Amino acid sequence: MMMSPRFATVLRLLMFVVATLVTAPLLAEAATERATAPSIRDFSDPSYEGRFHTLTHELRCPRCQNQSIADSDAPIALDMRERTAQLLEAGYSDQEIVDFMIDRWGDFVTYRPRFGTHMIWIIALIMVTVLGLFGAFWGLRRAHAVADEQTTPTHHSELTAEEQARLAELRRQVGKDL
Repeated sequence: MMMSPRFATVLRLLMFVVATLVTAPLLAEAATERATAPSIRDFSDPSYEGRFHTLTHELRCPRCQNQSIADSDAPIALDMRERTAQLLEAGYSDQEIVDFMIDRWGDFVTYRPRFGTHMIWIIALIMVTVLGLFGAFWGLRRAHAVADEQTTPTHHSELTAEEQARLAELRRQVGKDL
């Protein structure tokens, strides 16, 4: 059954209107989230604005990996900004806020991890050093063993008189063939 071109056009227009009506609220919600940017806040104490700015640039968004929560548009970053503002208003110190964020979202949220995470790197460095020293020791030992084998005369390198005569005969035959 064939549709008339006019009916197909009306159907396409109707689908466009429905798609617009469905996506418009989602776009409006995203625009609203964007409008609540971290710098647009009314704090009870003017010093909180500077602290808020510093903290939101020091904390990393867990979803965006290498963006601060101040720069990220992710919903989790919005939640972290809101929580930061609430904790500032509640009288928490900057370190207490950072500790709260680390406890809630893990060490990854700070660009300056705690010393406990440095132990991983120190242990890895020690292991690489030990393995490097082991490899160097093994290589030197192997090199000395090869050098000793090359400099030590063996009884196999000396030919008997019969073997020397046979070698001379073979050399003469090869010389005639060339």
